[in-house]
Amino acid sequence: MGFPFLSVAFVLVAAASFLLADGGLAGLFSATIFDTPRGFLVLAVGPFALVALSAILFHSVVSHILHEGYSSRFGRALFAGFALLSVLATAPVAVTVTRFVDTALSSWFDSDVGESLESGAVMAELYRAERLRDIERVAARYLNALAVSNYRVRPADAMNDIRLVDAYAVAYQVYLVERDDAGAVTARPVVETGDSSLFFPRSGIISVRDGFLDDGEEKGVYRYGKIVRYGGNEYACVYSSLVAEGFHARLGAIRAASARARTIETLKPYLPLMGVWLFLLFCLPTTLIALAAAWYASYRLSFGVSAAGDAASRLARGDRSLRIVAHGTDDVASLSRSLNEAARSAAPPEGGKKGDKRAVFRL
Repeated sequence: MGFPFLSVAFVLVAAASFLLADGGLAGLFSATIFDTPRGFLVLAVGPFALVALSAILFHSVVSHILHEGYSSRFGRALFAGFALLSVLATAPVAVTVTRFVDTALSSWFDSDVGESLESGAVMAELYRAERLRDIERVAARYLNALAVSNYRVRPADAMNDIRLVDAYAVAYQVYLVERDDAGAVTARPVVETGDSSLFFPRSGIISVRDGFLDDGEEKGVYRYGKIVRYGGNEYACVYSSLVAEGFHARLGAIRAASARARTIETLKPYLPLMGVWLFLLFCLPTTLIALAAAWYASYRLSFGVSAAGDAASRLARGDRSLRIVAHGTDDVASLSRSLNEAARSAAPPEGGKKGDKRAVFRL
């Protein structure tokens, strides 16, 4: 386990953290994201799994070096310096970003925004209620036995009269429902006036009931049905009225914005702590791997210094047997080569003192 492995792990964990944050933080202020399987996966399971994986990796690196006995006081001091510098570099950034988010959100969002959205939703509901009352007034006046019988006796353009009550009227349909001895039901048109493209489907006439019909509302049309019985006959009546274009989409957008506003209002007191939460979920995994790399680098650097110190101590005691196999061109490698030269120049000639065993440190 070395720098290549730790580098690849850092890149993979950083990419995973970014993707999780990108997929979840956009809906942080949504009222439903925490209640959905995707939200739970993105904002809970995924980040905690990365934290656990990074913690295991960090523990493995530290345990391996301690188990091998390579740790030294200098290495621990070096790692403490790396860790301290990391904290000093990231902590102010985290505090500044958190404060900036809090200030930016507070500068444009206050209770007036939520109240305005609520007022918009109330006004939209009032408009919808008024439209429904107009349709009910039309139904009470024209979807009854008297209106049907008058039309059959004196056919006229009923839409002109209906539009005096409801300016958005688009279709008026009356069908005679007949049942034969075999139980088959047919609907014969009595009145079909208005915009034929917005007629209630004739195939569904036999299912008409009293009151508002679900069919058509999302298509921009309110429909009201009525079953009229007189003279031994049964009539299915349907009245259709236009809805303002895009009304339902706008009403849905207002409701969704109101829900988000309530969520933001609830979270505002906790915004200063949100930076800590974001760090723990999306930044801590990469920080742990970076600390593992710092621990490994501290071990590599301290091992060379410790070997050079041990060689110098032996040389001072007259032990010329230690040799250091150094690679690289840094100061530690140069020092190791100088110690090897000093030990070689002070060593007894061939055939001199015997019994020395050469110790080798490989850097």
